[in-house]
Amino acid sequence: MANELFFKITTDSRGNRVSLDNIPIEAADALTLFLESLSELAKAQDNTDEFRISLRSSSVGIALEFPENDTQINAGINHVLDGRSPNNEYFKALKAIQEKIQANGLGYKVELKNNDVVVDLTDDFKNKNFIRRLGSRKEKKEEVVFLRGEVYQAGGKKSTNIHLTVGTDDITVNCTQEQAKRLEKFLYSQIHLCALKSLRDGEVSSYLLLDTYANINTFNLFKNFYEGIDNDSSERFNLIVDKIVETIDRPKIPNEIVKLLRIFDYPKVDRGNLRTILVTLKSIRDHENISSLYERLADYLRAGSAKKVI
Repeated sequence: MANELFFKITTDSRGNRVSLDNIPIEAADALTLFLESLSELAKAQDNTDEFRISLRSSSVGIALEFPENDTQINAGINHVLDGRSPNNEYFKALKAIQEKIQANGLGYKVELKNNDVVVDLTDDFKNKNFIRRLGSRKEKKEEVVFLRGEVYQAGGKKSTNIHLTVGTDDITVNCTQEQAKRLEKFLYSQIHLCALKSLRDGEVSSYLLLDTYANINTFNLFKNFYEGIDNDSSERFNLIVDKIVETIDRPKIPNEIVKLLRIFDYPKVDRGNLRTILVTLKSIRDHENISSLYERLADYLRAGSAKKVI
């Protein structure tokens, strides 16, 4: 079998080289996820018995090997990379691998070998955002945006806000006094945040701070999640449920739940998304860290209902 999709772990989170003789737990976790995801990818093929998974003795790596004449899997992988995948199995498998690569700080190498031509996909898995858009993106006057920029001012006399340099643009993000005080310590440092962007008269944009993120990994996780559901497809509801269930099962709840809810904390939030979130979280809505935010989002939903119900 000449063709393969290969994932190699090169260094641990401290930058030390890893080997099969001494695999850190974080690297073992990544290998386990790679194995499970590549197995699901192989099972999605019509000719599963012609696929093999190879653990490489020369490195801490794993490969999915497939026949030279199989054009289906190459096309499926490229569709995911380009953000136009119609196949949920391909998307879920490669998205899970991407999230692991972006989240845990290990060094990776990703390669796709096709008829002796090797393409380096490392940058795609590290820096792209694999999105499965099944519906058209909504044209709207309000949208949630994720920004990375340097704070050069915080506070304000008549209104409270922070000022960011994002690329070549200067952006003012409105916020509460408490948020401004907290962010003042990041003056002349880069921060990661999500904000509600509102268009006025089709030209002028204003921004309202929704949440901030401690590091690039957390920022990417929530950004990728939101961009994956920002469409008109009914499948976005399944993605929301999956994300919440996955988050509830992790030990950092309710903090991660709170951060997820903050993305949707504005009055004109999509009602379908909001209803899905509230129903899925109903069993833990009374948790002391979640209850007030849950009720505020529930009020948004009630406000748009003639009977004032969720």
